[in-house]
Amino acid sequence: MIRRRRLVAVALLALVLVGAGWLGASLVDALRGGDDEPVAEQGASLTEHASDEAAAEESGEESSDQDGAADASDEDAADDARSGAGDEGDGEETTEAAQSTDEPERTEDERTEEEDAEGAEVDDASSEEDAAAEDGTAEDEPEPRRTETVGPENFYPPVSEASSDPDSIHVLVNRLNPLDPLDHQPDDLTTPQVRSSYDGMLLREQAADALADLFSASDAEGLLMTLTSAYRSYGYQQQLYDGRAAELGVAGADEYTARPGHSEHQTGLAADVIAYDNPTCGMGACFGDTAEGVWLAENAHRFGFIIRYQEGTEDITGYAYEPWHLRYVGEETAEAVYEAGVTLEEYWGEPAAPHYPGEE
Repeated sequence: MIRRRRLVAVALLALVLVGAGWLGASLVDALRGGDDEPVAEQGASLTEHASDEAAAEESGEESSDQDGAADASDEDAADDARSGAGDEGDGEETTEAAQSTDEPERTEDERTEEEDAEGAEVDDASSEEDAAAEDGTAEDEPEPRRTETVGPENFYPPVSEASSDPDSIHVLVNRLNPLDPLDHQPDDLTTPQVRSSYDGMLLREQAADALADLFSASDAEGLLMTLTSAYRSYGYQQQLYDGRAAELGVAGADEYTARPGHSEHQTGLAADVIAYDNPTCGMGACFGDTAEGVWLAENAHRFGFIIRYQEGTEDITGYAYEPWHLRYVGEETAEAVYEAGVTLEEYWGEPAAPHYPGEE
C-alpha cells in the first residue's frame, strides 16, 4: 500500500514537472514573439541558408575574380602608362626607380663614401681635360687637313699630268722630284711688268704675262701687291740654303728652304707676292688673313696660279703654309686644282713628298 502511494506521488510529480515545462516553453514563446521556427522548418531554413551562403560564396569568388581581373587590368594599364612615359623620355627615372626597390638601404657612411668616390672621378676627369688642354691634345684641336694622298681617279679625267720635263709648265718639283738636270735654267725668262721689291726679277714668259694680268685685276679692286721673289738660279739657291744651314743646321734649313735643284723658283714658274703696304704683316702666314691674301686665294686660279703650299698639307708637300707662294700651271689645271681643293701632288696622283730620299 505504501509502495503504491509512492508510485502515485512520483507520477503526480512527473506530471507537475511536465506541466511546468510546457508552461515555461509557452512563456518563452510568448516572450520571444514566435520568431523561432519549428524544427522541420528550421532544418529547411538551414538548408536554404546554406545554399544561400554557398551561392554568396560563389558570387563572392566571381566578384573577387572580377575585382582581381579589374585590379590586374588597372595594374597593367598603370604599367603601360609608366612604360609609355619611359619611352617618351630618356628612361633614366624608370630605371633608377626599379633599382631603388631592389637595392638594400645604404647607411650614411656608405652614401658619403660613394659620393666622395664620384667626386674623385669628376676631379680626375677635370684634371685629364686640363692636361689635354695644356699639351694641345684637346678634342677641339685642329687636325691636319688630310693624311693620305688623293688618287687621280678622284678627278678623272684630269686635265693635265705631272711632267718630268723642266720646260713643261706642269713639271713637278718637290723633295722627291728634283729638276733634271739639277742646274736647269729656262730659256724664255723675262721681266714681268708688275710692281716689284727690286729690279731684275725674272719669270718664264707665260707666267710673267699671267702675273701682270693678276696684278691689274687686284689693283682695280684697290688691293696693291708686290712681287718679292721670282726665278732663282741653281747657284743662288745654293747660297740661300747654305746660309740657312749655317744658321739653323741642315734640319732647320730643310724646314724652310729647298735644296738647290729641288726649288720651284728655279723653274721660273713660281712667284712670291706680298701686300704693297701692310704694316701688320709682311711675308708670313698672316698674309693669308689680309685682304690681299684672301683675294689671292680666291682669284689666283683665274690667272693660272695656285697657292702651292696650302694650310695643313705639310705631310704632303713638305713645307708649311705659304699663302704668298704662287705656282703657275696654266688656267685649266689651276681651275681644276682650286675646285678640288687639293695639292698638286694629290691632283696628279703623285706620292707625298715630306722628306728627301733616304730620310724619315
